[in-house]
Amino acid sequence: MSDSPIETVDVIARRLGQFVPDNIFSQFIRSFSLLRNYRWRLVFPLDFNISPYDIESVTVPMRNVDKSSWVRDGKTSYYATEPSDMDEMTVTLYEHSDARVIKQIYAWKGLIQNSDGTFNYPYVYQRDLILQLVSPINIEMLSIKIKNAWPSTTRIGQFSYSASSEIVKVTQSFVVNDISLDSKDASIKSAISSLLSKFSNTFSRLG
Repeated sequence: MSDSPIETVDVIARRLGQFVPDNIFSQFIRSFSLLRNYRWRLVFPLDFNISPYDIESVTVPMRNVDKSSWVRDGKTSYYATEPSDMDEMTVTLYEHSDARVIKQIYAWKGLIQNSDGTFNYPYVYQRDLILQLVSPINIEMLSIKIKNAWPSTTRIGQFSYSASSEIVKVTQSFVVNDISLDSKDASIKSAISSLLSKFSNTFSRLG
């Protein structure tokens, strides 16, 4: 089994100990390795022109496992049963004066049901979305594939004369079949090694 990115950092850190004070190096590693909830981008299917910059927030569902219980000798024990259904994903988007967001969503919904009331096969309207989590230096650290998603409930934000300066937002729920996680270990290790090498060279010259 290969080392994790943080284990790789620890190895390099021991080599840099003579150059970098512990408190500075620990702060640097911590700021690099921890994911921030504001550093992400959601990539929509290419056939729907929704920009990542139009997205305010995303709530990603995760697959859970239901449990059942049984009692023996006065004690309750639990065991896993079948996986539960996936919750829906919720995306909040900013709308434009040309209503481009709602138009794209309804174009997607138009693939679900035809004008004559019939429904298409799922492969016609299901699409994959990608949520990319990035580090403070803009390196992709984790990719979450939202599989076979399609739009369900659409809500447009409340309109009010007392809030005329607020941006109109569209809240869209997506039915999701499953998700998969892809950790970008190789690119993270390469980036960390490159950064720490430069870090080492800088302190070496200063020394």
